[in-house]
Amino acid sequence: MEAAVAEAPAKKAAPKAEAPKAAAEGDDLTKLTGVGPKLAEILAEGGFASYAAVAAASAEDIQKVLETAGSRYASKDPAPWIEEAKGLA
Repeated sequence: MEAAVAEAPAKKAAPKAEAPKAAAEGDDLTKLTGVGPKLAEILAEGGFASYAAVAAASAEDIQKVLETAGSRYASKDPAPWIEEAKGLA
């Protein structure tokens, strides 16, 4: 008499991380070098949700948004993002 072997349930693929809500309404700012999902959300909440908005901004304007988000982001240099965004806008 053979013992029935129970099959393990198939594993489901891990769900993909959703883009931040604010980023979903604009461009995918995570394509900018050094910008992750949380930073993209901070930028979008600060009024920079699209490549065009980042490209048109001054480094000082973006820096103000970063400073309000906390010391972890205040040290970031937004100048490269502005140049990259100009190419993506």
